[in-house]
Amino acid sequence: MICRFGLHGDKPMTLEEVAERLGVSREAIRQIQARALNRLKQLLAERGWEV
Repeated sequence: MICRFGLHGDKPMTLEEVAERLGVSREAIRQIQARALNRLKQLLAERGWEV
């Protein structure tokens, strides 16, 4: 997520760039991203944030 969205001030990377960097498929990165975003939404909802 840090690489994908550039969370430390770096430029956001594409799925392809992250996949290449980590040595996995673009699809694997897409699935990880989807799970992470769903988990963040779930945590926010549990804490009363409307998502």
